[in-house]
Order: sequence, then structure tokens, then C-alpha cells
Amino acid sequence: MALWGKRKPEAAVVTLDPPAPPPAPGEAPPDPLGLPDFLARMRIGDREAIGEALLAGVARRMGLAPAVMRALVDVERAGRSGFGADLLPTIRFEPHIFSRLTRHKFDHAHPDFSYPHRDERKYPASQELHWRQLASAYALDGEAALRATRWGAFLIAGNDFPDCGFPTAAAFAAYCAGSEARQLELLETLLTRRELAPLLRGRKWKDFARAYCGPAAAAAKARQLERAYKDNVKRAPARV
Repeated sequence: MALWGKRKPEAAVVTLDPPAPPPAPGEAPPDPLGLPDFLARMRIGDREAIGEALLAGVARRMGLAPAVMRALVDVERAGRSGFGADLLPTIRFEPHIFSRLTRHKFDHAHPDFSYPHRDERKYPASQELHWRQLASAYALDGEAALRATRWGAFLIAGNDFPDCGFPTAAAFAAYCAGSEARQLELLETLLTRRELAPLLRGRKWKDFARAYCGPAAAAAKARQLERAYKDNVKRAPARV
């Protein structure tokens, strides 16, 4: 995701917490996808799901009405779980971002996961294939591969690691792999640092969508947010 909104660089860096200690030699079976150690250690599953109390806390800190907070979460996760059946976090690898970050030097030799222009028709149909793309790219340029990946239920871009409070994309990815609750925390941090909460507070859907995801997707995102907000108000008027 491009940095459309403003940043607050003075915000504190989030404390790092790797997803799991490395297995002792001979104690862990080979990873079924053949993932390198750093990626394989993310196969731990959701250690804290997103509940109503957690959502209420985030809404309170951001100064949002519960119905606005729920609408944002519903739209941004789009029915996704933060983790797959294989216990790895949900991801979407973006070959065009990997290509840009590596100055297109792998496009010719590896056109299946490095190409210059976004083309959703080429995206894999399964999480397993997205992870295979990430693993292949990681073997060539680890940091670029992690930055070119969207992570978790909210598909937050690894390239946004500075605005999420991390010094590297690797630290960001390791933190995201811990739980859906952490993924929500990262979304909160991103929106707070970009000072986007006031737009949500005022239900300025179009302005928020333009600042958060850029002008190309703004109209569709604004419609989704407004519709989700109205649906939440109908279901629970007290959340307005």
C-alpha cells in the first residue's frame, strides 16, 4: 500500500516478539512447503482471536463509535481469517511490488513471482501457492519478499512496516504471525500514525478511503464502508 496518509514518526516502536523459538535439531519434522526457517516458524496458528472486548477497546482508543469500528473491520477483513488451516498467517504475495523493490532484476528468470505490473488474473487461487511464491522470492531477497507481501486478516502491506512501528519488514511479519489480535493492533497503529481516525470519526468515507488506499480504489472502498456502517447500525442501533 502506498503511503497516502500522513505519518507520525515520533510514535513509539512496538516491542518485538518473534512468533516462536527455533526447533531443536531433530525435534521438528520438515516443513511441508519447504519453507525457510524464518517463514516456517510462523506456522503457529492464532494465539488470540479478535473478540468484542478487543474491538471495543480499539474503538475507544481511536474515539470511534462501535458501529464505525465494526464497519471498518468487516470491510478490511472481507470475511478472511487471519490464519489458514495450515496454521500459517493469511497472506497475499504481490509480484509487482517484489519486482519494483528488486529493480526488476528477477523478472526474466522468475516471471511467475516477479513481474512489473499488477495483474490479479495471475494471482494464485490458494494460500499454499501464495506461500510458495513468498518462499521462492524470499530465497532471492528476503526483506524485499516480506515487504512485497500483505499480511493477516486485514492484508496489511509489509511495505508499511515503518508506519506499523517496526524497523524491518521481518520484525513486522514476525509480530503479525502471532494472532489476529496483533493484526488488529497493527491496523490500529497504522491508522493512528497516519492520523486517519478523525475521518472515520466524522464518517467521511470518501476522504478516508482516498487517504487509506489511494484514489483508484477510493470510490469502491467508500461505498463498502458506508454500506457496512448502515448494516451495523440496523443490527445494533446502540452502536451508533
